[in-house]
Amino acid sequence: FCGFLETHSCFDYRSFLLLLVIQFVPTAKALSHIGALDQGTSSTRFVIFDSIKGDIVALSQKEHKQYYPQPGWVEHDAEEIFDNALFCISEAMTQAKISDLSSIGITNQRETTVVWD
Repeated sequence: FCGFLETHSCFDYRSFLLLLVIQFVPTAKALSHIGALDQGTSSTRFVIFDSIKGDIVALSQKEHKQYYPQPGWVEHDAEEIFDNALFCISEAMTQAKISDLSSIGITNQRETTVVWD
């Protein structure tokens, strides 16, 4: 898909996700929906696409709290993010009236670290 990214200056979610499904998930043709989990700085979003047409079938988004311990820093509660991801996936699956997906793509904040002991 590197050639695809080089030839498309404007990122098109539908084309990119369909390309990933077609090239990297050969069994995806058996099921009719794919999902995308987008974990952003201020919210979690889950989108379900029709894997044949690329149309958005369902979308769920939930914001999470921002913590600012000092200037220039932002922190999040990892458990809240996890819970929001589960909520968004469940809500979108309910909206789409489906119980299975052929694949899920995940994107997240690049500078994020979760530390535990």
